[in-house]
Amino acid sequence: MELSRKRRNGQIGALILAGAGLLLSAELLRIHITVGTDPGHAFSCQISQQISCNAVALSRQAVLLDVPVPVWGILTYLLFGTLAIVGLKSKSFPAQNAGDYLLPLAAWSVAYSAYLAYVAAFVLKTLCLFCAGLYAVNLGLLIAAAFAAAPLRGFGARRREEFARLRRDPTMMGILAGGLVLALAAAVVLYYRSQRLILTPVPGISLDLSGDPMIGPYRAPITIVEFSDFECPACRNMHPNIQALLGLYPGAIRIIHKNFPLSPECNPNVKFQIHEHACAAAAAAECAFKMGKFEAYSSALWVSKDLSLTGLLILARDNGLDTAAFQECMNSDDTRRKILADVEAGAKVEVTATPTFIVNGYKFSGYEELPYCRKIIDTFLSGKKLPPDAQPIELPGKN
Repeated sequence: MELSRKRRNGQIGALILAGAGLLLSAELLRIHITVGTDPGHAFSCQISQQISCNAVALSRQAVLLDVPVPVWGILTYLLFGTLAIVGLKSKSFPAQNAGDYLLPLAAWSVAYSAYLAYVAAFVLKTLCLFCAGLYAVNLGLLIAAAFAAAPLRGFGARRREEFARLRRDPTMMGILAGGLVLALAAAVVLYYRSQRLILTPVPGISLDLSGDPMIGPYRAPITIVEFSDFECPACRNMHPNIQALLGLYPGAIRIIHKNFPLSPECNPNVKFQIHEHACAAAAAAECAFKMGKFEAYSSALWVSKDLSLTGLLILARDNGLDTAAFQECMNSDDTRRKILADVEAGAKVEVTATPTFIVNGYKFSGYEELPYCRKIIDTFLSGKKLPPDAQPIELPGKN
């Protein structure tokens, strides 16, 4: 049976738009790969902080199931093109209905585009021009797919006919059902795996960073894991330098905070009381993170002169947090377990003083002036050998 003119035109339109989507996705993949080592690279779409493909490519949302989103885009547009070609070339049932499947694929693409557009506008607060181009392509594909699946009132009837034929072929039905189950199982496994952020400073030692506060882009080429104590004078003196580094190297650094309070109340590695309010401050910071206010709350915490419970609750109130819920969180077993997990992670990498920083797998301890901190970052970005006073991380059990 010959295709109607409307269906044919819809599939031809989908084929053309799929080609445009492929080109845009390929360019976004090039950007994705490049900014992983050079976040400030001057692409044509890198115009300002508000119009930046780089910022989007460095975000967590630029990766889906541990695979770059542009790769998923390339595969999706190849599928669009394949379905359109099969639908145009085939004259027998059911291959002739291949164009029908453009519609659910296009609907999914538009829905995912809407999610990414929301993230860019309200979370990252920036616009990616090439991404916007893909959003337009996907809307065009949805319109083309509606024509390709015409008449829409017969869409369900065609699926019922296909399913009836499939039921008469148990072998094929078993293969398809098995493939679907395996695909769903793989997606679930990959999803839960992708939610974990594991850093391996040296073989044999791994740090789970999944539940830790992070400041800076998810895909920044330099990862700084900071083990610190909010009452520690050296940590407090280092905080302005850390903030300065984030401003001096936009997109290049992500800071991940782990608690290492110097108090035996929550740190079994400390035998004597050093900082009276360290455990409470760590709990407060953890609760601020759970309530979505870590960056603002921790910035206030670093300069606060009152780390008593009253002072911590006043900071919570000033940051718009419910003080009753905040205090309940501070006293919870979950918060205590999280602080202990941070301390245990510090013991893995032999943290013996605060602040201690694990910078791309190398350890640095104590306060340093900003020029020296910049020297470390510049060394990593240039790919040269590290400064000689970088401390090695020993393997478990090594003397």
